[in-house]
Amino acid sequence: MAGTVSTPLPPPDRFRLPFLWPLLPSRGSRCGIGTSGTQPHDRLADTVRILANPEGVNRLPDAARATGHLETTLRTMMIGYRHCGPAGAHAALAPTPTPSNALEQARTAIRASRVLSLGNIDIIDGTLTDTTAGIELRPGPDGRWFPFTSFNNEEWRPAPGCSANPAEAYQAARRARAARPAAR
Repeated sequence: MAGTVSTPLPPPDRFRLPFLWPLLPSRGSRCGIGTSGTQPHDRLADTVRILANPEGVNRLPDAARATGHLETTLRTMMIGYRHCGPAGAHAALAPTPTPSNALEQARTAIRASRVLSLGNIDIIDGTLTDTTAGIELRPGPDGRWFPFTSFNNEEWRPAPGCSANPAEAYQAARRARAARPAAR
């Protein structure tokens, strides 16, 4: 409208923001913002998104109580979120159920892409695992493969480089593994 001067809205009250967080995923998806059809953006992923911000890590104990997940699990999901968004967080929690023929095809593609095959690629609980190389690939809820590397031979940590191509995700995990100091 001509001649109308809009006044800027005041900044949000920082003490009210935590109370608005539960509303953001549902309202954002209804408005078509902050989500996409391929990203599993739900309350858990949004909680991890908030935790992945520098100030969010202070809310980790509260988030653990609210979600029922251990703080270590939420930290791993935060790493997954930082690498690949909501789908990365969900892949860090658990692999997406995938038909065995799709897992076999992915294993065949990875074997064909490797220059040197020192270890087997096993299908374990819906993941592709190369224990010799310390690499695991998990199918995600968005159809991509998410790379993980072994940490202290006790747990799997998300690595950057998710891809729709399992061989590319495997190579990303190899690069991440090579970049990590041997003592870790």
